[in-house]
Amino acid sequence: MRKTVGQKHISLCETGWIERHDSILQFRSALDKICSALLLVSLWNKQESVSKAHILHLAIMDASFIITLICLADALALTLPLSRLFQSKNIDLQTAQNHIIYSLIFGD
Repeated sequence: MRKTVGQKHISLCETGWIERHDSILQFRSALDKICSALLLVSLWNKQESVSKAHILHLAIMDASFIITLICLADALALTLPLSRLFQSKNIDLQTAQNHIIYSLIFGD
């Protein structure tokens, strides 16, 4: 399945906000490849793998899942630059506030 998707999955840690953002954004961009990979797995001879692939495929093709994923990815795309900034070692409160205000006004 990894060969079909063509990307390495990012592991998540408790404090890795940037990694969480990236994981969702990568998942959204690879959704069609993930669906294709799950469909391929559903053709295997191992019943357990086929069953799990089918269930996952149905879950990620659900309209509410797709809408939620798109909304979340769009929101995280906006907040990713701020998350990167806030995880830097040399940021002070005033600089952080200025960046938030600027982002809210200009969406950048």
